[in-house]
Amino acid sequence: MNDKVPSAREYWNDRYKKHGNNAKGPSAFLVRTSYLLPYRGLALDIGCGGGENAAFLAKDLDVVAMDVSDKAIEMASALVAREGVASRVTLVLGDSRELLVKEPDNKYELVASINYFEPAIVPAMKRLLKPGGTVVIQAYTEHDERLSQSPRTYYKLPGETTFFQPDYFGGYWILVHEVEDFVDEMGRQRQRVNMIARKPF
Repeated sequence: MNDKVPSAREYWNDRYKKHGNNAKGPSAFLVRTSYLLPYRGLALDIGCGGGENAAFLAKDLDVVAMDVSDKAIEMASALVAREGVASRVTLVLGDSRELLVKEPDNKYELVASINYFEPAIVPAMKRLLKPGGTVVIQAYTEHDERLSQSPRTYYKLPGETTFFQPDYFGGYWILVHEVEDFVDEMGRQRQRVNMIARKPF
């Protein structure tokens, strides 16, 4: 019996190989609220997956997109090439928790973490964002029926109001905060919290 727990890279590589990329396009939340985003400068897309959000952001911004999965970076590379924005997107393979600590302070006008979130990366997200910069988060919550049952993710999930806490984004200007409830194709109750906030000057 093999009790070895797969690493994040192994898990996501295996998932993409078996199921492909389920994303149908950029985050609907990101698209719907794009009028609140900066229209020039440098953006960071953490956990970029197949590159849909990075390609969307690259219409106006230069983008650094990172992911732990080789397969995700491969798919993202193909997508940004098809979309004609490859010259504006820098793809980085690695664990965000390790990559972010190497980045300089106040580098980005926009930091996005969409459908990927870990409390451990919050200090780096705040440090990397320029004063007046924008943070976008779309994260499944502790009430999500699927992920709250997973030993891989349950302890990382935020509550509905977690981002208002001082250790998170308390003190930032909250432009959008909404809780999204929906039922997935398997009939499970899902919940995400969507937030856009601006770092004070």
